[in-house]
Amino acid sequence: MKRKLLSAVMVCALSLVGCGGDDTDPDPNPNPEPAKKYDTPDKIKAHLEGKTLVMEGVNIPTHPNGFNEDTNFGSATQCYEKVYMSVSGGNLAVTSTLGTLRNAATVGSTGECEPVAAGNPLTFTSTAVLIENVQGDGECFDIGVTYPSFKQVGRGKLSNGGNTLTLELFFEGQAAGATCAAGAVGSASIKLNNADFTGNAQQVYTVLAALPSFDTAEKIKAHLEGKKLLMTGANIPSHPNGFNEDTNFGSATQCYTKTEMLVSGGNLAVTSTLGTLRDAPNPGNTGTCDHTVAAGNPLTFTSTAVLIENVRNNGACFDISVTYPSFKQVGRAKLAGDGKTLTLEIFFENQAVGASCAAGVVGARTVKLNGADFTGNARQVYSVSAAQ
Repeated sequence: MKRKLLSAVMVCALSLVGCGGDDTDPDPNPNPEPAKKYDTPDKIKAHLEGKTLVMEGVNIPTHPNGFNEDTNFGSATQCYEKVYMSVSGGNLAVTSTLGTLRNAATVGSTGECEPVAAGNPLTFTSTAVLIENVQGDGECFDIGVTYPSFKQVGRGKLSNGGNTLTLELFFEGQAAGATCAAGAVGSASIKLNNADFTGNAQQVYTVLAALPSFDTAEKIKAHLEGKKLLMTGANIPSHPNGFNEDTNFGSATQCYTKTEMLVSGGNLAVTSTLGTLRDAPNPGNTGTCDHTVAAGNPLTFTSTAVLIENVRNNGACFDISVTYPSFKQVGRAKLAGDGKTLTLEIFFENQAVGASCAAGVVGARTVKLNGADFTGNARQVYSVSAAQ
């Protein structure tokens, strides 16, 4: 009998279940919400303090501060190549590099804003930044930024784990409804100068602890090694390799749906998916390149050598040549400040002159193609991401 009682005690001690006497209350909240990081103005400011904010490429909206980037507004023109902001003491030290506004020579005219650096950067520093009315975990907050000669007001949000800051800003006194109380960032709640605003004013900044260093060929190659480079949609230029995508060049036709490149051992493994060239059945005909409809099997080829040299301004321009078994491309390129976008302005060897950083920045009208001034867009824009 004693052995049986001891056995029962041991079973209860080991199992802890079904033998009574367990007074532990169940956890009333077994899946608690994670602590909020950006739910107050002070938390948002503390997160941004000391950071560098970078806006380039597709992250630049069509209507910065509410005004069409393609329109000539004189000294208030909103065409940009990039904007960097350093956060210190709660204020913003801004460096804006203007883009190139083409075909809009007079104030009030509308042309095309190209992200091609023009002139000297503009620099200015805020005197006050006010953040208030924070919603959720920084999903929306009202913001006002005061500079010595102007003020911006609107709303912002933090996303992507605090790595992306979106600011929807307007000049003071011009916009109504640009608050979180009126709607989320990007919502159709705004009247600009008493008219419904239907453009995109969302400035999207990558939040960096510090700018990456791309000041040598070796650093650029190291950054790209093992990455996937993808060009698709609006990032496909009108003149890849200098040739009109709408023209039938036979086997050299430049109409694409997408191009993907994997970087390994310093070389590029390329997969190009051709688009559909419509209404141009014969070589020399010009029709319309349809990026949305793939044609035929993808083309694949791998480089045998990639040469990067003459790096300028932390990778804002560098000369590049890419050698393949049967052809070679040469030109110039740039890496975005956050390293997430690579732009290649390249041409087939011996066809272009003036396609170097010594001649001008990426996209500058310095190129002659087969002896004629080149006025098209040959800038291939690739997103840079980790290979899957």
